[in-house]
This record gives sequence, C-alpha cells and structure tokens, in this order.
Amino acid sequence: MLLSIVIVSWNCKEELLGCVDSLIQHPYSGGQEILVIDNDSRDGTVPALCGRFPRVRVIQTGTNLGFGRAANLGLQQARGDFLLFLNPDTAVPEGALDAAVRIVERHPAVGVVGVGLRDGDGNLQPSCGQFLSLRSLLGGNLRPAHGKGPGPEADGRGVLWTVPKQTEVDWVMGAFMVGRREVVALIGGFDEDYFLYAEDMDLCYRLRRRGYPVLFCPEVTVTHLGNRSGARKWAERRESEIVRSEVLFLRKHHGHVSALGFRFLGGSFFLCKSMVAWMQSWTRGTQCLAEARRYWHMTAVCWGWG
Repeated sequence: MLLSIVIVSWNCKEELLGCVDSLIQHPYSGGQEILVIDNDSRDGTVPALCGRFPRVRVIQTGTNLGFGRAANLGLQQARGDFLLFLNPDTAVPEGALDAAVRIVERHPAVGVVGVGLRDGDGNLQPSCGQFLSLRSLLGGNLRPAHGKGPGPEADGRGVLWTVPKQTEVDWVMGAFMVGRREVVALIGGFDEDYFLYAEDMDLCYRLRRRGYPVLFCPEVTVTHLGNRSGARKWAERRESEIVRSEVLFLRKHHGHVSALGFRFLGGSFFLCKSMVAWMQSWTRGTQCLAEARRYWHMTAVCWGWG
C-alpha cells in the first residue's frame, strides 16, 4: 500500500533538505514515493535536492504556480494508495507516517487526517479549526489571544486550536494532511483559485460536503517550523494574504453578502487594532509599529485598497 508524499517547495532549500532527510530516515513501512513540486526556486533547491536525494521525483513548474496548482500536479503524478501533502518546513519523526496511515486505514469513511504540529521548541501549534464565518470572525477578535497552547487561540481572523484527543473537526492545517488518493482526486484536489492560504480549509469543506469527515489526531505529532515560504514572499504582508484567501473562501461557499460582511467587519477590527498598535509604538517602539503596519495591510485588503 504505497504512500505518495507530495511536497510543494519555493525557495526553502535548507528546510526542504531537512524535511526529505527525515522522510528517508523514518520512512513509511509500506513503501513510499516522494514528489517535490518546485515552484521555480532560485536558491539552488533543485540541484541540491537531486544531488543529495536522487530517488526523489522532482517536478519543476518553471514559474510560481502557488500551492494549490502545484500540489495538484503532485496529485496527478502520485501512484500511491495513500496521499500525504506535507510542507517543506516540517520534520517527520520515527513512526509518524505509519501511525498516520493506520488511522486512515481504520477510518475508511474519513476524507483526510491531520496531526498535531509542534514548533522548533516543541510547543504545540494550533492545528485545526472551524470553518471561517462572520461568527468565527467576531469570536476570533473578541476573545483575547493567549499565545500558542492547547486551547483556542484568536488569530485575528477566526479561531484555531488543538485538542488532546482524536476528534472530528471542520478542517485541519495542510502542513500534514493524509488521506486516500482516490478520495482527494474525487473532489478534484485543491481549488486552484487560491494562490496560498485557505486552500486546506476549502479542501476540507468540499470533502465534508461530499460526506467525508475530517479527523484530527493529536497522538501523532510532527515538527512544523511554519510559514517559511510565505514569510519570505510577503514579509509583514503575509497575514493580509491570508485574509485575501479567506474572503475568497467566504464568497465561494457563503455568498457575496457574507464576504462583504467579513470585509466590512474585518476591516473595521483590523483598522482599530492598527491604530492602537500605532499609538502604542510611541512608547513601546518598533515592534508595535510593525504590528500596526501588519494590521493596516489587512485592513487594506478587506476594504479593497490592497
């Protein structure tokens, strides 16, 4: 029962080499193939990868297609019974692949399975969430954020969390998302209208609409450094690109009125947060000023300025 591992890469050579090394050191016992879809990296990723891991299948896109389109190329080329979408900034420990695939085998009705994510210091990251809505937008902004941990975390847009036991959820983060290849192919893979961000939520939404539950399994954990490519591409505008994708999600699945409501309410929240951070920067310095700019970019996306 072959496992196809699809990794989309863009200018993250060192992280990708570490990720692939962890897969080689801790392989799936049923047999695996590793497919790296490279979105026209300019940091020497491809020659370094081919030189060090010649058995890895590398597909060069020639341009940055974004995550969804590139991942779908991997889906089309995959030959495995099981399919794992894996971020290049992850490291997979011994036994994790076998444990994750066993969960898929034990739950044949499930669409995809997500696992617990830990940062480089071993701290739990929020790894699953509820579908974006106006209600979750309000909850995410009115509930105080308390940092990474096992409980709900407000992230400015909605609510993400992790839980201590296996449970069905709305959606799981695509840093590590495993399921049956035929099920993912049945819904056409990722929606290619998303360049980056929210495509994992969209995939889970469409799976659930087709009757395939989404399962979060924190008993399996992997290391996830988090948002390396996104941070390199957009820097402090990264969160605004998340907002842009989430507006698209709402428009696709809840209609134009819901998307407009999100843009108005979200823009108002983010503008207020930007102003507060800007005023705090007078006494607290550059960190607050950077936060003010970050929320300003989010406001601009919501209100059509960016």
